[in-house]
Amino acid sequence: MENFLNKVAQFKERIFVPLVKRFPDWISPNLLTVIRALLVIPIIYLLWQASYWLAVLLIVPAFILDWLDGVLARTKKQISLFGKLADPVADKLLFLPVLLIIGPEIIPGYLVYLILGLEISLVGLVFLLRILQKPLGVRFIPGSNIYGKFKFTFQVIGIFFLFLSLQFSSLAIISQVIFWLAAGLALLSIIKHCLTFEKVVQ
Repeated sequence: MENFLNKVAQFKERIFVPLVKRFPDWISPNLLTVIRALLVIPIIYLLWQASYWLAVLLIVPAFILDWLDGVLARTKKQISLFGKLADPVADKLLFLPVLLIIGPEIIPGYLVYLILGLEISLVGLVFLLRILQKPLGVRFIPGSNIYGKFKFTFQVIGIFFLFLSLQFSSLAIISQVIFWLAAGLALLSIIKHCLTFEKVVQ
């Protein structure tokens, strides 16, 4: 499964590399990440105002920025610790408010809380692993993994089906299936994080 996801990611990379190479130097991956995080503020406001389709118009560019910042960082060799840590945080800032505001209207509450619990676990795991580095004599490598990247992709697709389900209730089951797949990928991401470390040479 991991090999298949890597091949899909490589295909996406080939599509976006020619685009990001045209970006001016002042556009950095971290700038795109920060912009994506800031878009959460008007998105949440629009959701509270029940302006769902206006919120979608902001979610789409936010999702595109998520695709672009990583490709830009790798293409221009601007990978940073800030980017590795901020990128998954920006993902959660975009996804969780939408899920918590709209999700309970469409999908079962237990699924909403399962997804929320997995996301909180992922954040807590990063801090826990960093604390355990010295006692265990290893160095855990921060940043998202292939399962986490595709988990977010499924989460965003699930969000769009949530919006569609507000108009077409028959689509709610599709949204549930997508979120179950995203939950499975979140679990695999947690396992992958626990296995992604290097022995510290004394």
